Order: sequence, then C-alpha cells, then structure tokens
Amino acid sequence: GSGARVLLDEQLRLAHIPHHSVRGYEDEEMSHMAVASRVARGEADVGLGIEKAAMQVSSLDFVPLHKERYDLVIRKEDLVKPHFQALLSILNSEVFHNEVAGIGGYDITDMGKVMGEV
Repeated sequence: GSGARVLLDEQLRLAHIPHHSVRGYEDEEMSHMAVASRVARGEADVGLGIEKAAMQVSSLDFVPLHKERYDLVIRKEDLVKPHFQALLSILNSEVFHNEVAGIGGYDITDMGKVMGEV
C-alpha cells in the first residue's frame, strides 16, 4: 500500500540511502497479499507489508518494523451527532472488540477512545 511506500522512503531518507540504489525499488504491488505472494514465489527477497498478509502465505516469516495507528478525525461539534455516537458505541462494544481481536494483527487497546481534542 501507499503507507508502506511512505515508510520505506522515510527510512531510506533517514539512512541516507538513495532509492535508486535499492534493487527492486521500482517494483510495486497493489496489496499486501500481492507482496507476500511475490516473496513466497521467490520473485522478491523481501517486501513491506502487514503481518496478517504474511501469516496467510505459507513459508513466510514476519519481522515487525513499525507500529502504525489509524485514527478517525471528527470535528468536536459533530461528535454529539447520533451517527457518530452510534459509531463510537460500536467501536467501544465488547462484541466489536472481540471480532477485531479475532482477526489478529491489530492492537485494539485504545480502539474507540477519544485520544485528544483541539
């Protein structure tokens, strides 16, 4: 995904490694599963992707590089609207937490919590 490319570019920049010196840098896939499949077939030595995709393809190992958060950004005045309250109710429900935990690969510790207001 584009997030993986942004992460790679930032890490290369921090390490002062020009992207043109990385063999295969120009090879991109449209999904994490496609990356995992290419590595499994021996078409690539490594690839950036999520743990869930790597675990769904036999013969692959996964080495965590970075933890990433995904947040919902909602205007403070909209937070009281019924549809946002319903969304927060779902995100905070035990049923939804159990569903996401069952998928695996996600840290749900702060799911549904308001993390900050400005």
